[in-house]
This record gives sequence, C-alpha cells and structure tokens, in this order.
Amino acid sequence: QLQEDEWIIVVEQFFRDRKLGASLVFYLSSGRVLKLSGMTAVRSPRFVAPWGQQICDVRFDETGRLVEVVTANRSGAKPCQACT
Repeated sequence: QLQEDEWIIVVEQFFRDRKLGASLVFYLSSGRVLKLSGMTAVRSPRFVAPWGQQICDVRFDETGRLVEVVTANRSGAKPCQACT
C-alpha cells in the first residue's frame, strides 16, 4: 500500500506469453519497490537508490551477476568516492 507521501515513478513488466505477464514491478518515490509476481517469474537482482540518492557504482560477482550498488547524495557537490 502506498503511503501518503509516496507515489509511483516507474512501472516495469516482465512479459510472458499471456495475460499480465510474469511480474509487475512498481518503483516508488520513497525508494521502495513493490513486486507482483506469478508462478513463472524469475528472480532478478534489483537495486533502487533511496530518495535523494543516486547510484554511482555497480558491482558484479565473478560470474557477472549484479550483486551490489554504491549510492551517494545526489545534491551534494562532492562526487561519489567510487566515481573519483
């Protein structure tokens, strides 16, 4: 359920053969993610920066799978440590 001070900013659909698809994902202004998934949905890594933050670096494991993101304040004058 949406809180009074948050709104939907992105909707993502993983489409599968019929109906609404395998999953619907709603990204909220607060940084929360709401996912509705069916029986055929596959789990995929998803990282969302909290409100006021930005993703400035992505990290992968030895197999190439996304495992972590680094965030930084998006309104600050100083860039993220990973980006310097």
